[in-house]
Amino acid sequence: MNFEIISKTADILVGITAVVSLWISIKAIRKADWNSALSTVPSLILRPLRIWVGVRHSEVEHGYGVMDAGSIIRADANHFEIVFSIEFDCFNSGRGSAFNISQPKATGMPIAEERYHKVPLYQTTEDESFRIKLQLIKNFREWYEMAEFAIPVCLEITYMNDQNTVFCRSIWKAEIRPFDKDGENLKVRDTRLLNRVGRIQYSAHSYAK
Repeated sequence: MNFEIISKTADILVGITAVVSLWISIKAIRKADWNSALSTVPSLILRPLRIWVGVRHSEVEHGYGVMDAGSIIRADANHFEIVFSIEFDCFNSGRGSAFNISQPKATGMPIAEERYHKVPLYQTTEDESFRIKLQLIKNFREWYEMAEFAIPVCLEITYMNDQNTVFCRSIWKAEIRPFDKDGENLKVRDTRLLNRVGRIQYSAHSYAK
């Protein structure tokens, strides 16, 4: 009787040991697969290429007159609208191609819809970069009232590696302050991006919400 109990206990222990060993083996395989996948992950860089302020004098006028840092925008000039723009150069500096590239998402500043700024579905490390433009358009009074406050801005884009095993996300964040008050006028700041940071995240799970 005792031998039978001991035998059954030994069988159970052997079974548990086998399960634990199998679990460890699966974890090791998954880690090996993950490390292998990470060795070929893409990395999309979101690099601010051009940062500018522009004014449009009337509704019928096309385009904006660019204002250099230090320029004064007078309150009595009656500009139709004033724009602050950030243009990004986006390129793949990773170890593999980026697939299923999402449309970019932005908070704090809307994405400008322009026909020549198209986001590709995939990008190799040798492809030409693509552009994303953020633009915040307001009238003089609106800009003047918010001139002393920093606006948090975030741009992000998601994509996958060529094996569809790694979810990737590139994020760029900053606070913008395009203007300082100069009496009743606005002065274009030299440093218009504050506390900027960029990072790339990798995960085995989707970033979709």
